[in-house]
Amino acid sequence: MPVRQEEYPLVAARRDRPTSLAEEVYSRLYDQLMTHAIAPRDRLSVDSLARTLNVSQTPIREALVRLEAQGLVVKIHPVG
Repeated sequence: MPVRQEEYPLVAARRDRPTSLAEEVYSRLYDQLMTHAIAPRDRLSVDSLARTLNVSQTPIREALVRLEAQGLVVKIHPVG
C-alpha cells in the first residue's frame, strides 16, 4: 500500500529541506578524497580549505570531524 505524504508530513519535509553548508562541504571533500583529487597523506589545513571552498572554517571543521569518524582523515595536533 503506497504511503501518502499527508500521513507522514515530517518525512516529506525532510526530503525537501535544503542541505546544510557543512553537508555540502562534507560531500565535496568526500568526493575529492574518493577521486584522489586530495591524495592520500596530503595535509589538509582548515584555513586553506576554507579559502579554497570559499566558506568559513566552521563547516570545514564539521565536515572533517565526519570524515575522521569514518576513518578517511586523521587529525594530527599541531607541533611547534
